[in-house]
Amino acid sequence: MRTTTNRREFLKNCSALGFGCAACMCLPEMAAEEETDQKKQAPDPKKFEYCGYKCPDDCEMRKATSGTDEEKKVVFEKWGWAKKFGVEFDPKLVFCYTCKNEDKPKNLPIQKCEVRACAIDRKLDSCIQCKQLEPCEKPLWTRYPEFKKQVLTMQKEYVEATGAKLI
Repeated sequence: MRTTTNRREFLKNCSALGFGCAACMCLPEMAAEEETDQKKQAPDPKKFEYCGYKCPDDCEMRKATSGTDEEKKVVFEKWGWAKKFGVEFDPKLVFCYTCKNEDKPKNLPIQKCEVRACAIDRKLDSCIQCKQLEPCEKPLWTRYPEFKKQVLTMQKEYVEATGAKLI
């Protein structure tokens, strides 16, 4: 059987068909990768402190934990602990192991943190799981409203990406 398609046109059509088939075979895999990437980007409550903050590795309070008394005094004064907590400088008070490190002692801010206490009472990994976050008026949120907005944004991303129900 003879056709009117020349060799060049035939090869062009076969190439287009081959690319089309290859693309169709890759689409489900690409969609799955995209879905996985989106899930990876979802905020993970376990990776944050109770309030939704992720303490940086270079935190000056954490550095002061193993620092000299002079370094601790600088951080103590910079963070205003005398005024906030009504205590005089004592190098033994200036340390931080983060608020989720259950095996270590807690510093003054962590001991007095109402957000941390609430999250622990409610058995939350982080406030991004809390359905009462938006109306919450704890001092942390009233003192740092921009931070609260960031945590609310993370909460929305968490719910959208994971489908989790707030507690």
